[in-house]
Amino acid sequence: MIFRMLFLVAGLGGAAVYLQSGGALTTPTQSGAQPAARAARLFGTDTVRHFRIWVAGIETSCRLAIDMADGSVSAGRCGDGYDNPLAAATHADRLKGGISLRDQNDGAIAEFAESEGFAYEAVVPAGRLMALASAD
Repeated sequence: MIFRMLFLVAGLGGAAVYLQSGGALTTPTQSGAQPAARAARLFGTDTVRHFRIWVAGIETSCRLAIDMADGSVSAGRCGDGYDNPLAAATHADRLKGGISLRDQNDGAIAEFAESEGFAYEAVVPAGRLMALASAD
């Protein structure tokens, strides 16, 4: 009798979760979006993505635009007159779970991985405290 009651309670709990999730069998990521929705937001139909550059946890006035379809990159001077730390980037290669910014000679400038708090965080070179936050 006790086991029947436990199975009944477990079944009702599972049904409640299923109904609350709108019938979805997948669980949302920590950011609150389904993985496909997050990918659509990052690489959506509008292929040009705009980012704010953060250095050492501080938002700079620097911006970066990446065309995710053809890989072109646009990084100009920062609003405060300082040089953009990613100004040498001319194109981006999409990596699994991130992007690699490269210069006109195809030299690597920085590699960024998808992040929970930002759109991307620098992973190469090691120790570089840089992140890209979505400005779209």
